[in-house]
Amino acid sequence: MDNFKEEKRELSDDERRFLTDMEDAFFDRVTSIPSRERRKRTRELLADEVVLQRLAKIIVLNGFRNRLERIHAGTSPSSKTGDGTDIKVVSPYGEIPWNKLSRISDEEMKRLNKGAVDYVYNLLSDLLDGNLWPLLEELQQRDTLPNWDAPNKDHP
Repeated sequence: MDNFKEEKRELSDDERRFLTDMEDAFFDRVTSIPSRERRKRTRELLADEVVLQRLAKIIVLNGFRNRLERIHAGTSPSSKTGDGTDIKVVSPYGEIPWNKLSRISDEEMKRLNKGAVDYVYNLLSDLLDGNLWPLLEELQQRDTLPNWDAPNKDHP
């Protein structure tokens, strides 16, 4: 939860206001329905393949992709060969070929994994408690990430 509060502070005022409004609306809507009914609605919505596909995209967006933004920010090098073999990073200890370069530090990887696990754990807990059926209903009505490809069951 502390990671979530820290990440929330890094949002713009508009993003933070939107998230707070969504949290308030979810809380009001969820608490107005008995828990047995919430869990029943959740089960029904999770039986919808489209809802599952859209939920998968939301989980990846919030649990993984958004956490990579700071690491991803910056200039990506161009490669004449197209495979990066002509790119070298100069360090005080010599050149490092791009294809051998670690692009994420151990600390960044640890924070990324921890944040993603915490997010998914909390989301699954809320989902199984029946607290996210309003989100599932929203996903049933519209794709919040229409430019993302739908999940593919055949992909490993």
